[in-house]
Amino acid sequence: MKEQIKNNLNKVTDLEKKKLLKETLNFVFSGMIDYTDYMYEKIHQRVFEELNLDEQRKKIYVTLQDKEKYDYLDDFMFPMDKSDIQKTEVTTNELREKMEQNQKIVLGTTYLKEDFLKLEKLDFNQVYDGVLVTDVKKYPIKIRLKKSDKYLHKIKMLYQYYQQNNMEWVSVNAPYLSKYYDYVLAEKVELGEEEKVMDIILSLGHLDAINYSSLIPFWNLEETYLTSANFPIATGESLRFQHTFSLDDGESVYRYIVCFEQDHDGYVIRGKHTISIVITEENMSSWPVYKFHDKNPDIHYDYEYPVYSNGNIDSFMVGFSRCQKRVIRSKAELVRLLKSYEISNEFDIININIIDNIEYKKETYNINYFIEDDIRTDVKRKQLRVTLKAKQESYLSRDLMSFLIGELQNYFPEYECVGMLAGNSESVS
Repeated sequence: MKEQIKNNLNKVTDLEKKKLLKETLNFVFSGMIDYTDYMYEKIHQRVFEELNLDEQRKKIYVTLQDKEKYDYLDDFMFPMDKSDIQKTEVTTNELREKMEQNQKIVLGTTYLKEDFLKLEKLDFNQVYDGVLVTDVKKYPIKIRLKKSDKYLHKIKMLYQYYQQNNMEWVSVNAPYLSKYYDYVLAEKVELGEEEKVMDIILSLGHLDAINYSSLIPFWNLEETYLTSANFPIATGESLRFQHTFSLDDGESVYRYIVCFEQDHDGYVIRGKHTISIVITEENMSSWPVYKFHDKNPDIHYDYEYPVYSNGNIDSFMVGFSRCQKRVIRSKAELVRLLKSYEISNEFDIININIIDNIEYKKETYNINYFIEDDIRTDVKRKQLRVTLKAKQESYLSRDLMSFLIGELQNYFPEYECVGMLAGNSESVS
């Protein structure tokens, strides 16, 4: 508006009229324009604050790293399980005690770099040779591979924390986690006493080429604690106390996820610069939390393996649509939903069909297996089948596709959502 007034003033050739007009416009309209611009900016800011997209829907990033090369000064990615980078001592006495009690003995966890469908064909009854190395001698052992839930359990617990923190759940795009396997002792072995286990050497035969035991998953969630010197406040609820933790200046309250144990019946209240935990415990000066870390735009992160996230491309439009709770009624809207995720750039959408539920080898798996649906118990639900074509197919393509299908399942619980990887190009119908 100011530019338009300036252009019109330049067209006036009479200096006296131009001076009078300029004084009038500056006195009457300039303040009005400034006020209008100010109010427009306030409305714009309020809309974003009401949606609170970037705050409440924090991205979760996941990657792989060799634990021997982990940079302890990295302020973006952290081990999903701290025990992976900590030196723990195991003795032959501990192993012998577990064998006497017929307990399952997990000697370690390894990453198998292979496609989902090929890993599904693994024979878990097959026995492999190995060597248990102690500080005294070497013991020949037999082991079996079993699917590991070590890291998947972390995602399950994170979902529970989201519910207790009253935060909207977004599936975690962690394609690496389904490829971890425990090696379990298959037969009892006679061990010496008071010996320290130094190493486990395995021979997995044809699997040796895809076996990477030093690779561990990392994400941008740091396990830390909130500390407080404030006194607890008794609430109106019976035997409950409110513990308030003040955050640093400018720090978002949505940067933290409060971690509750299963036997803790508590909840979280978020203020402008405070996080309050209401719980039955009266004496509490610190509390475990997950802290989100965002990418620093000034730093180039050079990780050996790709970093994947569950983020959206157009966070405002997607967030606005979520706020409106719009029902998806057309395939065009469904396609728009799938393309809203960053990972969708890895695929072309080929076909979307609703078919009768038939038995066939599924190419995707349920990444939110821990979310139970007690309402829709009909096992004969129809299938919503999405066919995707990977722009550059890799051993992770079906795992990445499973994330998109998992998010789709959250929108269409009345269907069983499945995905297929296409080998040829067709048009979306």
